[in-house]
Amino acid sequence: MSQLAKSLIPSVLIAPIAAIAPASAAMMTFEHEARLTVPDGGFASFIADVSGINGIVTDVDVEYSVWTTNNIADYDIVLRHPNLTRSLVASDLQFFGGFGQTRFVIDDDAPPLPSSLSNPSGQTFTGRPTDYDFVNDIDPFGEALPLSMFNGQDPNGIWVLVITDDFDTPGQDFTSQFENFRLTITYDPIPAPGAAATLLCASAICLRRRR
Repeated sequence: MSQLAKSLIPSVLIAPIAAIAPASAAMMTFEHEARLTVPDGGFASFIADVSGINGIVTDVDVEYSVWTTNNIADYDIVLRHPNLTRSLVASDLQFFGGFGQTRFVIDDDAPPLPSSLSNPSGQTFTGRPTDYDFVNDIDPFGEALPLSMFNGQDPNGIWVLVITDDFDTPGQDFTSQFENFRLTITYDPIPAPGAAATLLCASAICLRRRR
């Protein structure tokens, strides 16, 4: 093989490889900053309208704040993907006293949320999806599932964080307020259609010219 032919081979082989190599991970955050009231025995929902992502989910994190509540143990908090798959991210946490302006960060890489804590007002707690069931508690959402269940899926569409009070206190009207839902999606970008073909074509033109 001539030296000229040898010199041309790398430019033809490397171009397609560079075109199909995965791009580095990207991240986008979506927020619903409203304050929602959850009625005793009822539910309320935060919504994140995700659009404009050309990629596949590789990680999901969730944040929300409890502005005020009488009993956080009554609440089941579920994140629902646009395709209706869902993860129970927090349920039946037993925190007592002084509960207000408390921030929760749900991250698969963290340890479980505390099972019991007094006077959590003004604090931030980071933990993976966690469910502490009572003996007499019937949880309609099943067990806590990792947020990684959304990995590999298309992130675009309406995500919903549903907060349900699963116990209607007899003779009482215990309402709670939640606020500042934040959804952070990490994803692997998908190369634009035709990118590999364009680079390969450019290499072929270069090859013909060098001949």
